[in-house]
Amino acid sequence: MLKLDQEYLDDLQKTFFIPSPPELLLQAQALVQAPDPELSALADLVARDLGLSSAILKTINSAQFGFGRVVSDVKQAVMMLGLDATLAVLTAVMLKQSFNGKSAISFERLWDESTEVAGIMVYLGRRIKDEVPQENLYTTGLFHDCGIAAMAMRYHDTYLECIRAANADDEVSLAVYEDQFYNTSHPVVGFLIANTWNLPTDICHVILNHHNLEYLSYNTDYEENMLLAALKIADNLYRQLTLAKDDHQWQTHRQQYFEQLGMMEHDYLDILEELMDVRARSTEAE
Repeated sequence: MLKLDQEYLDDLQKTFFIPSPPELLLQAQALVQAPDPELSALADLVARDLGLSSAILKTINSAQFGFGRVVSDVKQAVMMLGLDATLAVLTAVMLKQSFNGKSAISFERLWDESTEVAGIMVYLGRRIKDEVPQENLYTTGLFHDCGIAAMAMRYHDTYLECIRAANADDEVSLAVYEDQFYNTSHPVVGFLIANTWNLPTDICHVILNHHNLEYLSYNTDYEENMLLAALKIADNLYRQLTLAKDDHQWQTHRQQYFEQLGMMEHDYLDILEELMDVRARSTEAE
C-alpha cells in the first residue's frame, strides 16, 4: 500500500476542500455502530429528510439492487436495505451534495459515472465465487473517484488540461498526470476524503490504491483484494459500454483480476453482453 505519513495528510487537508460529514450522517453512523442497533430508529431518521428519503427510494428501486418490485415507503425501503446498505446510500448522497462551487468539471457527470460503476460492481457481485457485501461494492464504486471532485475545485483553472492530457495518452493513467501537474493525485485525495467520512478501512485502502497496478501482487488483505479486482473489472466494463475500448492496462492485468474473483474470460464476456442488453432496453424505454 502507498505510504502516507500524517504530516503529508495534514498538509493536504489544508490545501484541499475536504467537506465534513453532515450531522445527520454522524447520527446515522452512531445508530449503525451502536451495540444493539435498531433498524427502525435509522428508518425514522431517514424519513425526517425528504431529500434523503427520495434518494433511498430511487436507489432501492434501481435495477442494480434488483428487488423486483417498486417500493414507495421509505421506512420499508430502509428495512429491505438493512443497516449497512442504508448507511452506504446515505453517505453517497450526502457526499455528492457536499461538493459545489467553481470546478473544472461537471460534478453531475462525475457522480453519474461513479454511480454506473457502482451499479456494475453490485451486478458483478452476484456472479463471483465468494459473496462480497453489496453495500461495500456499492460504496467502493461510488467513492473510488471522489478525489477528482476535490482536485477539480482546487485546480479549477488547469485541471481540465490535466484530464485532457491523460485522455490523449493510451499508456499512462490520470493519477500519473496529476502527480506530474500537482505533486498529488485523486486516489490520495480520495483516501483523505474517505477517512474523513469514516468509510471502512478496506474501502479507504482500495480508493488509495485503485491505480496501483502492483497492489494485488503483494497485498494480503483478502477483502481489499476482492473489492479492488471487482472495481477494476467494473471500470473496464463501463469503458466498454460507453467508449467501446479497454483501459490501457487491462490486457496486462485482467487475468489477475479474474483469478481474484474466481472468474474466467467467458464469464466477463457474458456479463458485458448482459449489460449491453440492459442498456439497450433502457434506451428503447426512453
